[in-house]
Parts: sequence; C-alpha cells; structure tokens
Amino acid sequence: VDPAMNAILRASFVPLDDALQPFLHSGIAELHDAYLKYVDDPAHKFTQSQGGVDRIASQLIVAKRYAAAQAFLEWNVRHSPDSARALDALCDAYLSGRDLLKAKACYEGVLDGFGHDAIAASRLSVLKAGQIPDL
Repeated sequence: VDPAMNAILRASFVPLDDALQPFLHSGIAELHDAYLKYVDDPAHKFTQSQGGVDRIASQLIVAKRYAAAQAFLEWNVRHSPDSARALDALCDAYLSGRDLLKAKACYEGVLDGFGHDAIAASRLSVLKAGQIPDL
C-alpha cells in the first residue's frame, strides 16, 4: 500500500510543531532525535513541514536558544536542500543570533543556488550596507 494512502487511512497525521513541542526545552540531541523520528516516519513522507519548522525555530529564537534554532534549521536544510525557504530560515536564524558573517555567507549561498530569491537579496544588500536587516 502506498505510504501516502496509508497515512490518510490511518488519519494519524500530527503537524511537525505539535510533535516536537514536548522537546523544545530538551537538549539539542533530544530535539534532533525527535525531528529525525518525525521526518523518517513514512506517514509524514509527503507532508509539507516547513511551516512547522519555522514555528519551532521561532519559538527557540524567542527563548534565546539560538544554537538550537540554528541546528534545527541546518537539519531541515539537509532534509530539504532544494528549498529556498528552508535556506532563508537558516540565514535568518544566524541574523537573530547576531552572527552576521555567517548570515552574509548564508544569503550569498542562497543566491548562488536561487538567484531570484528576493528575501536573500534584500537582506544581503542591507548587510552589505553595514546594517542589520529587520526580520
């Protein structure tokens, strides 16, 4: 049976941010394990999880857990390497943690792969002007 049809028939879909909520105050290793368990589950193979990823990362940033947010978004980029949105979120996390050199290099990398990414282009131009972009 097709995994997507199985997920529909089981009606057990849980959004990523709901599934990972209990791990937000855990260590990075526990969060990583929970993330891998979620994305490796065939029931979630065809789900669009970027919105949940963005919400989890935002919660980590608000809690000033910048390293955890950046690690989480790096895992997401490895899982979705062809997603400009995933890459933009990672670059934004570097900005939130005030790692401006990493943010600049990240946005440049996004533009190398996605030349028309307006978010990366805009934020990179602000950084090159010696300012910090608003998020």
